[in-house]
Amino acid sequence: GGGAAAAAPADVKGKKRDTDKKADKALGDKSKDTSGKADKVKAAPAGTAAPPLKVVPTGSTVLGVVDPASGMADTAIVYIHGGEIYDFMLNLRDISKNMDKYYIGQVLENSATRQFYCFTHWGRTGAVGQNKTDGPFATADPAIAEFKAKFYEKTHNNWDEKDKFEHKKDKYQLLKTDYKHLATKKKAKWQYYVDAPVDGKSIGWYDYDPAASDIVESVHDTFLSNPTLGVRCVESGKWVYRVDLGKMTQTNTQHVNHTTRQIRRVPL
Repeated sequence: GGGAAAAAPADVKGKKRDTDKKADKALGDKSKDTSGKADKVKAAPAGTAAPPLKVVPTGSTVLGVVDPASGMADTAIVYIHGGEIYDFMLNLRDISKNMDKYYIGQVLENSATRQFYCFTHWGRTGAVGQNKTDGPFATADPAIAEFKAKFYEKTHNNWDEKDKFEHKKDKYQLLKTDYKHLATKKKAKWQYYVDAPVDGKSIGWYDYDPAASDIVESVHDTFLSNPTLGVRCVESGKWVYRVDLGKMTQTNTQHVNHTTRQIRRVPL
């Protein structure tokens, strides 16, 4: 999937179209809907929604950590050989179409059995998405070959020449990952600003739901290492939000009101 997001639904059976601002929730708002319509914003579970790969420091080396969607976070490690970390994160984005997709690839090694896998995980930014595991393989070579083939299929670039990566039209872009930053950064939460009373809220700053905060933090991390990705389309439940990390705003692109709210990052 991942085509253009659907427009706001038309009226059904003569029902009045809802233009009440109370139905246009912020990305991180899971408060009770008082507009007379069901409008829950259901964020993807924390840690499963298009994260830049989590990392941990190991001595003086910082290694990629297994994508939790693989189900092998406690039994496998990201394969590293000759200083090469076999993981990548890609992005395909067309803001004019509300399209923003991720594609993750990893070679995983089972720590106990020494078997190898090629794991891939893809979907719309903010959504849990889908994944596939190829293997097990008795050696790393078949998993690496599959990994490299997936990389070429999505980018039309060779993995072995990724240092000379060229973004091709209609293909995924390779994202840079600052492993040391991700391993050492301080935690933070995200908030949105209500500039007029709505859904029982007075004017002021409100915390995102924790899962939605994790999603916006992950795209913010990506932005720090990839400055061209300042505007993202983030899926949350039935809505798609345009998050502008340069202007620090979010806009519900599908709701009829297209409400824009200020957002901010608050270190903990």
